Amino acid sequence: MIVNTTKFKVMTEPYYSYQNPAYLGIMRTDMMYFSASSPVYGIVTQNPIEDINFVSFSDTKSLAEFDVRLHAGYAFPFGESFGMRVDVVEYNKMDRYWEGNYDYKSFGDSKNRWGIGSIIDFGYKLKDNISIGVGIGLFAGSTGNSGPIEPIENPEKAVFSANLGFLYRTLNESFIYDTRIGYSNETYDVIDDETLTVEKETSVPIFWENTFTFAYNERRTFFNLKQLNDICVDRVYYYGRVLPALEHFFVDWFSARLGIEGSFALLNDSPKLGYGFLAGATFRIVKWHCDIDFNLTYRKRPSRVVEELLYPDFIVLLSLSWNDVFISRE
Repeated sequence: MIVNTTKFKVMTEPYYSYQNPAYLGIMRTDMMYFSASSPVYGIVTQNPIEDINFVSFSDTKSLAEFDVRLHAGYAFPFGESFGMRVDVVEYNKMDRYWEGNYDYKSFGDSKNRWGIGSIIDFGYKLKDNISIGVGIGLFAGSTGNSGPIEPIENPEKAVFSANLGFLYRTLNESFIYDTRIGYSNETYDVIDDETLTVEKETSVPIFWENTFTFAYNERRTFFNLKQLNDICVDRVYYYGRVLPALEHFFVDWFSARLGIEGSFALLNDSPKLGYGFLAGATFRIVKWHCDIDFNLTYRKRPSRVVEELLYPDFIVLLSLSWNDVFISRE
């Protein structure tokens, strides 16, 4: 039962692999996959600033944040207890902020960070019901800006990441618990919400994910409880969220899922509560061992640009995966 993929994801992480590396120790067949996530209006209109994806703050000032994440890779088992995955990732993060109501044709400041890199994961099965995993990633990035803000002196930047995973399952695969913790050296520019100029550089280096998966009805119904944390070490910043979701396969080739998200953010000394919703479906082409996963999400999350501000996201995620392509093991 390999269920902890993007089926229950809001948006894939830019610096960590498609799935907890501990799953590689128990996988039975190889898998090829592609995943893309982006704000809905960015895909539909090619314009990352629309009513649903911007927020006004500090009286007349406005902000828009736009993310695109692309993952593609191949995972395979080898030997009796090992697995490996190579994941290629491309990401684009655009932040825009300006005086007055939004107008994408006349924005004030814009910062765009683009990067591409690769993650290599290894998994090892300690016992039939316990496995561990480790992954490392390296990304080459470039940052550009426009508007009144000062030019960036060193636009090229490399980002390093690492993550460790652990998995426990019952032997009948009716329950799986997995956890992973990750670190990256990515940094962000925080702006002054009055002057709209860069105030400081900061980071959110620690990522911690926990997932509980329960299977019922001969593994046609799944209840997934995902808990995620982003933790900062150079300022008071914590962002935690809980995402319970229910999925049911109505027939062999189709499933639907619904989930809700509750979040708590501690930004400096200001606690914030957020919420979100997830709806998704999977179309399975059985003879090709192919799953097409589609998720649509609305959520409120902390802004990465303006402190103590919750930002609205309306996100679409599409994933394609093929199992048992070349390699399988009992």
